[in-house]
Amino acid sequence: MAAMTYISKDIKDEVDVPIGLCVLQSDAISSIAIAKAVQGAFVRVPYYTETSVVDAGTMESIAAATLRYRKFLDANVKIFADVHIKHSYPLMQRPIEYAAEDSFHRGLADAIIITGRKTGGNTDPDDIRRVREALPEVPLVVGSGVNEENVENYISMVDAIIIATGLNYAGKVEAGPDPERVRNFMKKMKELRKKSENYPVLFE
Repeated sequence: MAAMTYISKDIKDEVDVPIGLCVLQSDAISSIAIAKAVQGAFVRVPYYTETSVVDAGTMESIAAATLRYRKFLDANVKIFADVHIKHSYPLMQRPIEYAAEDSFHRGLADAIIITGRKTGGNTDPDDIRRVREALPEVPLVVGSGVNEENVENYISMVDAIIIATGLNYAGKVEAGPDPERVRNFMKKMKELRKKSENYPVLFE
């Protein structure tokens, strides 16, 4: 927590865009504490309202504890919650839109993140579509597998994109960011934004 706070404060001092925290696999309490301390805007909580089986064991729902702690700290921090997150298998085998509805309405998440099966793995556009149709009012984020070639498949349905692997050398998880890929992706994004009269934003 000390190291993450130190790094987050340095980043916050250098940029003028909202920053967010995601600590370990799903340490929402530490994430909120750090975000409160450095005036972060949001936290990502991978296992929020469902119990899931992962390679490390079982991840329990932490929505209630997360909401109580945010209220206790009086933290103006948004909760971005994953549903059916990569590298995990929810114990309740149910449609992804049902999980998203619970996360948004019962878990009071501020935004929903949809990912593919693994880090860098393509997110199924049909999963995005189903959640969008079930929850037209929810801020929706695509969380894995986006790159310059496929971003157009998602951009009309989501409010934000999480991208890292798609900007790395050769599109590999373990590689560093490739400046050319970053430039090309941002050029494509600018073109897509020009086509949209109402480009959505999560923060005012």
